Amino acid sequence: MKQKKDEIWESDMCISKDDKCPHVEEHNALVHIPYEVWCKIRMLTTEVDTEWLGYLRAAQVEDGSWLVSDITIPDQDVTGTTVKPTATIFSEGVIHSHVHMGVFFSGVDDDFLNENHDFSIVVNKKGESKAVCRLKLPCGALTLVDAKIQVDMPENQDATAFIEDAKKHITEEVALPVVYQQVNGWGKPVLPVDQTKTKQKAYRGWDVVDGIYYDDECCNVT
Repeated sequence: MKQKKDEIWESDMCISKDDKCPHVEEHNALVHIPYEVWCKIRMLTTEVDTEWLGYLRAAQVEDGSWLVSDITIPDQDVTGTTVKPTATIFSEGVIHSHVHMGVFFSGVDDDFLNENHDFSIVVNKKGESKAVCRLKLPCGALTLVDAKIQVDMPENQDATAFIEDAKKHITEEVALPVVYQQVNGWGKPVLPVDQTKTKQKAYRGWDVVDGIYYDDECCNVT
């Protein structure tokens, strides 16, 4: 994302650049994204051929990770390589697309997106993604740390009942065995007897309609 500093975001936060801090190394930042929200993100990335930006509403859970609830797209002016929101919406997270470029955060992204949100994600059309979280250290300073993205698949509690009900409507047909007898050195199939049929016919040789060989005895056929 490329953007001049203006009234959209004021980047005056003190962000620590000390990557040797032991608290940074111990932190395991994670952003949970529901499958439904991730599908919206992937479809938007596929359908839109310019950069775009969205806000991610989220709540922080007990382990310190973030759980996204939905994505909102604000009014914005974009080109193939830039995006500038013209309306701001309060949110814990932010996401933007780099279209065909790689997933990385530029200096402008750090100053205006990453420093002003608890977490930030960048995606592209290749399906790649990268995330950072804004972490408050015990000393009170803020720093940016790499984060993992976890797409949470939905748990369908009704799946078992659905499968059991579906099975009631599915009946597997049992194929009748085919018996072969030798006729002039060739194995010819003999129509198996189906006791559910009542109509009697006697055949010998190849039936011109069915193309099946029958013996001299009466077989129950349709």
